[in-house]
Amino acid sequence: MNHRIFTLFLSDLEFHKKDIEPTDDQQYQIDCWQTCKSIDTALRKLVIAEQCIRKSHAFCPNDHQVAEYIEFHIENYIIRSRSVYDRVLIFTNFLCDIQMSKEYVNHNAIITNQKIEKWKLKNKLKSVNKRVITPPKILFIPAKKHLISHSIAIDLICENR
Repeated sequence: MNHRIFTLFLSDLEFHKKDIEPTDDQQYQIDCWQTCKSIDTALRKLVIAEQCIRKSHAFCPNDHQVAEYIEFHIENYIIRSRSVYDRVLIFTNFLCDIQMSKEYVNHNAIITNQKIEKWKLKNKLKSVNKRVITPPKILFIPAKKHLISHSIAIDLICENR
């Protein structure tokens, strides 16, 4: 998190005393910061998941299980990519002060909210959704007789929807 906004949030949060109840504005700022940080964490884990796909064949104890290892890591990537978007929706919920409980936050609930429409965030959220569910452009995994391509990964993603 190298963006200037993160530094500003962090320095401001340091002034909040833990034993004092935060004001509504302070709580808003804390909630936005925490959910924004969770997006950063999810993105970092997504990068690791992509690296695992690329190296999954190397960890396989024998040639007979390579397909299962690759499948496992692709599923992990899919789950982690969904996690990124879920966290973006939770962040949007706090940022726009929609005041929806986290367990009720989902794509349709946020996209159809009046505040999202008013601030023209609908297409931006849809764009984020599309970007995180699309697997990396190059998803080649070299392994003796095994080669999995981007198109196969997309087929697997479509089957799991």
